[in-house]
Amino acid sequence: MGKSAIPHVLSILLFAFWIIVSQTVHPHHLLAGLMTAAAVAYFNRQHLAALKTGRLTGLNLLLLVKMILLLLKDVAVANLQVARLVLSRNMPVEPQVVEFNSRLHSPLSRTLLANAITLTPGTLTVNIDGSRFTVHCLTARNAESLPGWKMVEYFRQLESQKEGEMDG
Repeated sequence: MGKSAIPHVLSILLFAFWIIVSQTVHPHHLLAGLMTAAAVAYFNRQHLAALKTGRLTGLNLLLLVKMILLLLKDVAVANLQVARLVLSRNMPVEPQVVEFNSRLHSPLSRTLLANAITLTPGTLTVNIDGSRFTVHCLTARNAESLPGWKMVEYFRQLESQKEGEMDG
């Protein structure tokens, strides 16, 4: 796939996602979705060009699938935990701020990890300074488990595979 084809493919995928999420095919909704999808692809074209330099190996693909499944599972579990906290009579919330060193080198990996943390209910990435993350957690349990979260290890594995490809 040529470098110029990647934004077009992304536009099509985003537009299809828009149609699914909006659940309507009214012309003004379709036009808004098409314009939004094209704008996202256009404004991210430099980042998308970087995808051309990397190779999607079977090992990387397996790791990406594992990461997506882990994130979906953790978001679902965290939703139930936050709902239980909010609906309980005494609302046992123990807000804490935790710092940890992710040991991630790539700005893309750090950004994606920060987004995964923030997508998970009960946690919010407050700051990233180099590879150090500052995260607000709703409970002490979340704060204790965050530094050892399997997602962090998956990002490290992806980075080490990428470095291995560059060396080889």
